Amino acid sequence: MIAGDAPEDVARVPVWAALASSRIARAWAILTLSVGYIALYLILDRFSFIEAQYGIDITPWSPSAGLALALLIIKGPRWFPAVFAAELLSGATLPEVAVPLAPIFMAAVVVTGGYVGASAVLRRLGFEAGLRRTSDIALLILVTIAASGLAACGYVATYAAAGVVPWSGFLDALVHYWIGDAIGIIGLAPPLLTFARPKDYSAPGDHNRRWFQLSEIVAQGASIVAALTLVFSRIVTKHPFRLFYLLFLPLIWIAMRRGLAATGWAVLALQVGLIAGLQLQDQSEPTLRDFQLLMFALAATGLLLGAVVSERQCLSRALAQSERRRTTILNTARDAIVSIDAYGQIHSTNPAGERIFGRPGHLLIGLDIAELIDSAPNEPPLLNRIVSSQPGGVTTWELDARRANGQVFPIELSVGRSESADGEQYTLVIRDISLRRKNEARARQHQAELAHVSRISLAGEMAGALAHELSQPLTAIAAYARGCLRVLGGNPPEPETLYEGVSEVAEQAERAGDVLGRLREFVRGGEPRRAFVEVAPLIHAAVSLARAEAT
Repeated sequence: MIAGDAPEDVARVPVWAALASSRIARAWAILTLSVGYIALYLILDRFSFIEAQYGIDITPWSPSAGLALALLIIKGPRWFPAVFAAELLSGATLPEVAVPLAPIFMAAVVVTGGYVGASAVLRRLGFEAGLRRTSDIALLILVTIAASGLAACGYVATYAAAGVVPWSGFLDALVHYWIGDAIGIIGLAPPLLTFARPKDYSAPGDHNRRWFQLSEIVAQGASIVAALTLVFSRIVTKHPFRLFYLLFLPLIWIAMRRGLAATGWAVLALQVGLIAGLQLQDQSEPTLRDFQLLMFALAATGLLLGAVVSERQCLSRALAQSERRRTTILNTARDAIVSIDAYGQIHSTNPAGERIFGRPGHLLIGLDIAELIDSAPNEPPLLNRIVSSQPGGVTTWELDARRANGQVFPIELSVGRSESADGEQYTLVIRDISLRRKNEARARQHQAELAHVSRISLAGEMAGALAHELSQPLTAIAAYARGCLRVLGGNPPEPETLYEGVSEVAEQAERAGDVLGRLREFVRGGEPRRAFVEVAPLIHAAVSLARAEAT
């Protein structure tokens, strides 16, 4: 096959084949993700299958629940088959006691329904998977508590009905499963959900700053290890929870410095460390329950603090970006932009203001605006007109201003009024219209010249029209006058012929007068008039007009 023929061969691929290939690729991607999710779910379940009550998945920590909820939040409720399959396989392979298939199936249905319902409620309440707002973390915590509680009721009741969990231990197993699921979701879901957040652009830092950040991360990790070591040390034996609150210190440090994303991973690391420490020390059941509640409080507090810090950081970046954009606009604007207070004192100006008024910015700030701009004649003072401008609107005047050297120049002043914590503020946009005035004067001069040329042209056209219209009656008058002279010079004179010639001279003179009158009316812009006339006089007039030239 010739290489040049390849594009034609590709173009001949049927549409159905391309669609089938796309669907196969999509199905393969879904299958791969589903298998990977199920495998990771089972690994997490096996890793956290410690201190299991009644030999089933009632553990102090269930990170697989966080994995399931994160998948449903990011990908949507349509991924419930993968969640159900993972839960069903976990229930069939993990228990240390023989459990019938029916309760395993029903428990998988209940737990999957709880996760799917939680993700649907979060979506309905406007939850954003990127966790950019503090309200998203608060919603996640509240919905997690409610959903894990409902799932715990259904799960424990199912196994209690099957005889695996005694009804006497129902409440204890319910609380144990509830707290374990809630801790697993709060611990693992937030760091996974932060992957769905669009990356914020950050300018590349210098080498020293990167080393400082890396050193800070290492120090924060070391502080977590140190806090966990102190918590599980033998310093305090009678009160094992007295040093638990030391764990808040590295968590607060990380949250204040790095925001929610790093806090989520710090919470996960603290939970893993706490679970490992509890396993090593083989704490009693009441101690384990108390640790669960403290772990949940630690995770919720750290995540809320991290969310608040991240939100403030986002607002600070947005404010800094807005300030940079505003500064760029002010610096590149060709018009002077001046802000004043209600007393007329200048608070700020841009470089164009310095250029227009011929003064540096520090000399303009603090001046009264009336020292730079003159009030219009027969008008109230400038400050009164500025203060009386409508809020939220824009008012424009043309006034005169003065430069530092005393030169007066025309400006166009636009006033905008706004409210602030310090009182009313006014923004003045001042445009130097000297060039526009010169252009307008030049345009008026050109217009006058064009009008003069137009009048001269019109006069020439009128002269030509007059010459054309008057040439015929004047020629006729001259011809008849010569005829009359010849008659008078004859011997004897003929009175009838002389009378006729003089009558024709008078008639042609009247005709010339009519021509002048019509032209004068045309120049004045008179409108044409229609009237009924006899045809015979028009014919006689045309014949008499041609008779003189014919003679």
